Amino acid sequence: MADGPGMPGSSIVLSHWPDSGTPWPLKADLSAEIAFAYLEQPEHHVDAEWVTNGHLDVDGFVSVFVLTRPDYAQAHREDLVGVAAAGDFADRCTDRQANACFALGALRDPKVSTLSSASFVGSEVNIAANHYQLLLPLMPTLIDDPERFEPLWREERATVDAAEAAFASGDLRIEDVPDAELAVVYLPADWPGGGVQRGVLQRDTPVHPLVVHRRTNRWRVAYVDPARRDYRLIYRFESWVQHISRGAGRADLRPIARKLTAADPAGGEWIAGGRKTFLAWLHRRDYGPSGLEPEQFVSIVTDGLRGAPITWTPYDPPDGEPRRRRSGGYG
Repeated sequence: MADGPGMPGSSIVLSHWPDSGTPWPLKADLSAEIAFAYLEQPEHHVDAEWVTNGHLDVDGFVSVFVLTRPDYAQAHREDLVGVAAAGDFADRCTDRQANACFALGALRDPKVSTLSSASFVGSEVNIAANHYQLLLPLMPTLIDDPERFEPLWREERATVDAAEAAFASGDLRIEDVPDAELAVVYLPADWPGGGVQRGVLQRDTPVHPLVVHRRTNRWRVAYVDPARRDYRLIYRFESWVQHISRGAGRADLRPIARKLTAADPAGGEWIAGGRKTFLAWLHRRDYGPSGLEPEQFVSIVTDGLRGAPITWTPYDPPDGEPRRRRSGGYG
């Protein structure tokens, strides 16, 4: 199993997912990096005929490719890891690697994909299986010559470039609050929204996450739109996986949601997604405008996060200790 939870009959799980059971000597930030570690540590090799995955995102796709095309993969490790990082983390990648990730996202969007329409028919799992069969043979060309796929990635690249220009001009700005493990992104009055976000896993953010994550490594990002009185907070995806280079985990955002509900002159309810969901949001339930001033929202969120205990972590126990099953995943 590459980049997913263990299933009945799995010989080994190579995944950064919570409670994956991946052997500790193989663990890494990305599942793609775990796949490379597996290739390099034969003492962990198993007699397996198949590589499996129950979904298709970019890191999962790269992980399957690494394990099924090991010779090519080892010769192109840097680019493959960069593409996987662009997909899962919207970070740790060059523009060229990000473009390859964006192309993969476009190929999986039926509105713009050049794949056959028949490949989008059936259940979500069947569609993913169709796309693995079609995309795995394309991967070497995508890595070697991403410019050939420019029609597929140009829209998302334009979204990124527009946000980069807005930061450069000062229209977008970001403030780090280190003691709250928080970054606050302030949007201008005429901001058009997050634009095209197909390749990255963390999508539907007001600003393309690749542009934000290049400017901060905080696990929590608040988006503040003063003109629309639209305020949101998100936990980055890295905080959900067994991130090895920097400890992951989450605090409970529900107490902050209750404080925002009590303080908001516009009424309505603020809600916080569960700590165990792969992306955890805090926002108004109706997504409508808040009655809070931007400074009030930031103050309540910052005060609530300072010193908030980490109450959920994704890590397996150390080798030799019994595992505790915790619910987790995309729900």
